[in-house]
Amino acid sequence: MDEGKVGTATPTEGPLLTSPHNPVVRAARALQTPHGRRKARACLIEGRRLVEEALRQGASIERCFYVEAVMDGGLREALRRAGVPLHPVTEPVLRSLAETATPQGLVAVVRRRFWSLDEVLEVPEPFLLILDGVQEPGNVGTLLRAAWAAGADGAIFLPGTADPYQGKAIRASAGALFRLRHTWHGDPGDLAEDLARRGVQLWVAEAAGGEPPHRVDLRGPTALVLGSEARGASAAIRARAQALTIPMVGGVDSLNVAMAGAMLLYERCRQRGFLPPSGPR
Repeated sequence: MDEGKVGTATPTEGPLLTSPHNPVVRAARALQTPHGRRKARACLIEGRRLVEEALRQGASIERCFYVEAVMDGGLREALRRAGVPLHPVTEPVLRSLAETATPQGLVAVVRRRFWSLDEVLEVPEPFLLILDGVQEPGNVGTLLRAAWAAGADGAIFLPGTADPYQGKAIRASAGALFRLRHTWHGDPGDLAEDLARRGVQLWVAEAAGGEPPHRVDLRGPTALVLGSEARGASAAIRARAQALTIPMVGGVDSLNVAMAGAMLLYERCRQRGFLPPSGPR
């Protein structure tokens, strides 16, 4: 039970929470674990920028914890208009919820959302990012950010890929997770065959042996696959996809997966003359 509660509660704003053991705080802190996120179908986001982006994109924010010093009238009113329960907390409580070394004073619980494959593909000429076992959350988030910036219509996560709703991935995505339609798919081979039936060309990034991206036509319906940092894409994808290899002249044998992915995403964007995406944004 909390002690030292102060202030007057409104329909959307509660009293000051001073204990990390408060049931509402404990439930939110459980979202720091993969099991907790799966069970609650929710995640944590930190900082004003991500909270404002979630509001702009219509994400379902279930509650917001904050220290008073960071909450101004404009943000408070925007959260109230969205019907978000507000919980002022002490610094120790905020630190118990934050996953960063220097918390920004604001942590929100957001409902996770995944689309169906049909919803991801319901655009005239889909441009997709597929992550096939990318294990580092920061790389997942960075690739989502690059995909959004390069005009991708959606992202598909295959088994072995880090949870895009893990805190580091969300922060690295800079809010792209709330903008880009995304889904999980359990079978790489089935996905590749489904995309082929829909007329989507499948390209996989390889460290060697593939076509230089500037020499192939990426302008039509395209799915770009990035594989595991250590092992690359799965055998099922490699057997069904054409390979792309970024030429390197400086004696480096490979690039970080997020760096390589950003370069390939932008090559497709360049070939299309930097046209806006065909799907909803």
